[in-house]
Amino acid sequence: MKKASFIFCLAVLFASCAREGPTGPTGPVGPSLSGSISGHLKLYDMYGSSIDTGYTHAALYINTSTTALSPDVSGYYQFATVGGVAITTGMYFITASDSAFARTIKNNIQIVSGNLNVDIKMSALPDSFLYTFSANHPAGSVNDSLAFTFKTDTRQRNCIVFANSSPTVNLQPANYMWSKVIGVSPAAPFVSFLLPGQDLINAGFKSGSKVYFAAYSYVIGDVSVYEDFTTGKNVYNAVSGVHIDSTIVP
Repeated sequence: MKKASFIFCLAVLFASCAREGPTGPTGPVGPSLSGSISGHLKLYDMYGSSIDTGYTHAALYINTSTTALSPDVSGYYQFATVGGVAITTGMYFITASDSAFARTIKNNIQIVSGNLNVDIKMSALPDSFLYTFSANHPAGSVNDSLAFTFKTDTRQRNCIVFANSSPTVNLQPANYMWSKVIGVSPAAPFVSFLLPGQDLINAGFKSGSKVYFAAYSYVIGDVSVYEDFTTGKNVYNAVSGVHIDSTIVP
């Protein structure tokens, strides 16, 4: 009996040792260290080629500051303060704008200390080279047919198409459910694109429902594209012109 009692006591002792007590106090927040953010603004034309002038015309804003900083003639910029207060450990974002270029935002810039290099890319706004756009659903097909005509050119270009279940479809993240960049060959001023109905269904459309399209002239290289944190979709600002049409989801 004594041996059984001894074993029982040991079991109780080990069980009590295995229990987790309350979490201890959290340690102090790490130090807030000073730093800066610098880099180069890089400019591109609608064909994706680098532009080596005009950097000083751009306006850069850090976080919600309303004070603009312009790069120098080589495109170099440096932020050491935000609203007159020194940059310290934390998260930042930089907005770049220029009347001839598509607005862009560099998000999730995390600085601990020292100087952090962050390059920013901007694309020139493209010409409105998309002449016509139409959307059709061939009877019995599992695809929709998108047809485009373009102004002739000697170089490769892109157009971009957005689709939504509402006639308010446009390039704003809240107003599109599906998007596609389509290449435009210099030798093909007319382009016919077959859009599988399954692609639209995967994007949230229902078979047999109406789908609205918005087509724009776009740029090469997806420059000036950034994520909209509210919707998780991309923001495409390097566009021009718009052509709207609708059809049925296969």
